[in-house]
Amino acid sequence: MGKTVYFHIGTVKTGSTFLQKVMWENRSALQNDGLDYVQVTPPKLHLPRYANADFLDDPSLHQTARELIESSPCDRVVISEEGLFGRPQLMLAPMFDGFRKEVVVYVRQPAELVASWAAEMTMPYNAFTASLPWQAGLLPYEMAIQMLSNVYAACMGRCYSVFAQGGFESITVRPFETAQLARGDLLEDFLSVIGICATSFRESAKSHLSDHVNSTRSRKFYDVSFLTWKYLQDRGRVEAFSHDLVEEVFAACQSGDERSPIETLDDATIEAISLELAFVEEDLVYRGLAREPFFQNRFPKIYGTSRHSVKPVSVEEVGKLVELLVRRSH
Repeated sequence: MGKTVYFHIGTVKTGSTFLQKVMWENRSALQNDGLDYVQVTPPKLHLPRYANADFLDDPSLHQTARELIESSPCDRVVISEEGLFGRPQLMLAPMFDGFRKEVVVYVRQPAELVASWAAEMTMPYNAFTASLPWQAGLLPYEMAIQMLSNVYAACMGRCYSVFAQGGFESITVRPFETAQLARGDLLEDFLSVIGICATSFRESAKSHLSDHVNSTRSRKFYDVSFLTWKYLQDRGRVEAFSHDLVEEVFAACQSGDERSPIETLDDATIEAISLELAFVEEDLVYRGLAREPFFQNRFPKIYGTSRHSVKPVSVEEVGKLVELLVRRSH
């Protein structure tokens, strides 16, 4: 047990990309504090993606990864990957045998998480988009919310199953709520969990420690992206679908709802998602991984407030813009 491996699971939409970016850009500062953000394969910075656990999906790289961990000058190593909450069994891979294993999990209020995650699925460059389980493309926002609620429930169920198998020295579950984070700061909270002094790290860190990475786009962006893809798919020209095209259509489109995705959901939808996924919090308490109540707020802050229904993007407007921009690009 000479080395400790911290598995940072995430989950999705809990600031994981921000934390990974900070660790990637400040590896030397972390090593000075005895923590190594090991790199087995280069991160896919163009996505943007700074996770360091792609090797887990390739058994041929497991021995190389183990050797890197063993030869690290640090006695602690962090493996950060949102995908672990969908494939938590990878934390029990033989390559980690003999290491002290600790898990760090951030959990967000379900309706906020699902609303934000669904919005991210519309990003044309998203690594997950190409392998969506339902079809080779995008879904209307309301359908994406329901589908991802089911996926999130299944993934958290897998996590609980793996946690129950044992083999971990500790499992730390933290609420992704500003009021409950150490000093209201995600980086401060994460560093404290893995035993790093945030003050000394900030002094030695070279990069700007902003948390504005992979931020959720507006509901309008989602609808524009979906309608752009749908328009091209219906005409057998889906190969023209790209992030640049969506950005151009989005910039020129006059219709749509500029609010954040969660603000466009009515109270009934928010309540349904929250209650359907209430077991996530209840099981944390039942398994002794958290105290009750885990979330200070059962529903998002927007719940119960007066707000208008979603303003739809014009199908006709998007179609005209797509035709114009695709024709111009050729």
